Amino acid sequence: MPKPIPTPTRTHPALTHRFSIPNRLFQSIYSISIFRAVINLTLVPVFSFRTLLGGLALGVRDVILGKPEVGREVQGVGMRELCEDESYGKHELATVNNVTLHYVTKGTGPLLLFLHGFPECWYMWTPLLSHFTATHTCVALDMRGYGLSDKPAGISPYHITELVTDVRELVKHLGHDKFHLVAHDWGGAIAWEYAHIHPDTLSSLTILNAPHFRTFNANMTPHQLWMSWYMFLHQIPAIPEWLYTRDGGDRFFDGAFEGVQTERVGENKVVYRAALMVPGAMRAAVTYYRAIYAARGRDLKWREVVEVPTLVVWGEKDPALDMEVNLAGLQNRFPNIEVASIPGCGHFVVDEQPEIVTALLDEHLKKNGGK
Repeated sequence: MPKPIPTPTRTHPALTHRFSIPNRLFQSIYSISIFRAVINLTLVPVFSFRTLLGGLALGVRDVILGKPEVGREVQGVGMRELCEDESYGKHELATVNNVTLHYVTKGTGPLLLFLHGFPECWYMWTPLLSHFTATHTCVALDMRGYGLSDKPAGISPYHITELVTDVRELVKHLGHDKFHLVAHDWGGAIAWEYAHIHPDTLSSLTILNAPHFRTFNANMTPHQLWMSWYMFLHQIPAIPEWLYTRDGGDRFFDGAFEGVQTERVGENKVVYRAALMVPGAMRAAVTYYRAIYAARGRDLKWREVVEVPTLVVWGEKDPALDMEVNLAGLQNRFPNIEVASIPGCGHFVVDEQPEIVTALLDEHLKKNGGK
């Protein structure tokens, strides 16, 4: 039986959530940069040691029992082979902001740009592409570092201001002045930042389970820090990408999508795995996290309050991002925000509930200049 479509509301309880006194005390301490740095630096070795122990245990098990046979669902496919299939759109390359980016495009009409998250690629948007290409010029991007897009060396190329500039320059390359932006996870973090820097270019903004970094830090709780363990692991050079790719990515993708039981997930893991097994891709994807703390970005003008019509779709069972931490107070920065939360749904909302996401986005676009 199909799940009911939640109604977006400007008065969603998560927006006005009041944190407990202990959490408010922690937030006061965490807001002081030196204390925040000490807390974060302390957690890096804690979570790294925990993960290394787990990796060592897996290695010992593989030596004793041998590596498990790789099932068909995670065999992977060649990315260039996949790009010969144009059933979802035409595969194009654009050189912008000193990198060459791969994207898939189809349809005509207002520009509808999709940004994926970690550990995904353009392919996550295929259910929405099938629906919206009748009314929009749909563009699903492989962000820098992913799939067939360039993977520059170093950390600073992955600072969020560079990622924002990629989006701005790509939209110019496509010949559009304004567009609708839809984004998930890391793509959503970039989209939040883009809206603060280039709000006049947006007709609408749609965010799917993604942190607004300033809100995320302001609302930080000990529980969210624990949920964010992987962000601290990713600060360690080389180790995460070795762990994630040592067996061809099998265990990593099984773990990332654990508990996500839909018809699409098996197929999607094949493509996501192939995209991140391209040489240099996993390193680049993990470097996004390193650039949060270790890179200095370009100086871009940041607008505090953004009037862009904004829809947030949130899977309430996200194991990595607490809904209240990520949404509380966002209406002060985005006064035209509406939130629709999906009970029982986790982080990968498009993989888990594509029909609900499509219906919510369809309505949002119709209200804000889409067809």
